[in-house]
Amino acid sequence: MIEWDSESSMALATGASRGSIRDFIVEFLGGLVPGIAFLCAMIPAFLLPITTAVLSLFGREHLVFPNVDLPTSVGTILFLIIPGIVAFLVFAYIAGHLFYRQDPKIADLASFQRIPRHIHHDGMCRPVRGGDTLVEFPYHFLKQYLLDRGIYYLANRVPWDENNFKRRAKHFANALKIRIQIEQPAKFAIIARNEAHIRLSSSMWYVCKVLWWASWIGLGCYLLGYSFSKVIPHVSFAFSPVVMLPLLTASGAWIGRWAIERALHYQREREILFILETAHWLCISGRAKNIFDGLEPQHTQEP
Repeated sequence: MIEWDSESSMALATGASRGSIRDFIVEFLGGLVPGIAFLCAMIPAFLLPITTAVLSLFGREHLVFPNVDLPTSVGTILFLIIPGIVAFLVFAYIAGHLFYRQDPKIADLASFQRIPRHIHHDGMCRPVRGGDTLVEFPYHFLKQYLLDRGIYYLANRVPWDENNFKRRAKHFANALKIRIQIEQPAKFAIIARNEAHIRLSSSMWYVCKVLWWASWIGLGCYLLGYSFSKVIPHVSFAFSPVVMLPLLTASGAWIGRWAIERALHYQREREILFILETAHWLCISGRAKNIFDGLEPQHTQEP
């Protein structure tokens, strides 16, 4: 019996260690990937058009550039490149983390409005008493959505309905996720993966939104510089392929937003269903009988 307890404790510790490593990777890459995409895309969208306009208007002879002797040895080059890469990754992580921590609700609303089938108002988001349609996770009509599809065992777990939204709170989903992670860390992996995908999609949606506006600002500055060159004597400013870079970046940002909006709301719906199903099964299987304590509905609705 003692040997079994030792093996169980070791397995639990190993699972917790793997979970911590997985969480670190998810958090790190979730902030780093959007940051790298943002910084790299800002070069053709914003920096190159503005730099081209400034150099064309003022000329290189009016701008003072420091004389720098470029290194020639491999060791010196690596000594400069490696810190530069590290600094870039640090700035990318900081920038990406700002996007990663943005509220997914705005991106979720844009995704909801993009999906055509929601015009029938049969999903988890429906007009509230003939008024506006609120797209807030976990959704106002989650219980009615489950009842309409005959999933009564999950509907009975939802403590709010279309007649009373007072108990609807994001804490309902967060509390279940915390309890699943504590009671059954291995079962929490798929929920964490779903949440990571949603966070990454949401942060990339914000990146694409910023890049869309940055591209038009960069293009506007380029065209404004070209217009000024026509009234400033002795200035040679000819159109170059640089003018296409912000246009291409804006097009890519629009396509990226469109692709994300076609799927994000489905991912959010899938997330709450996975949380409910996992918690329900842990409860009825006896692995976590009290997982819904304090979160029960005031009454249950039978089919």
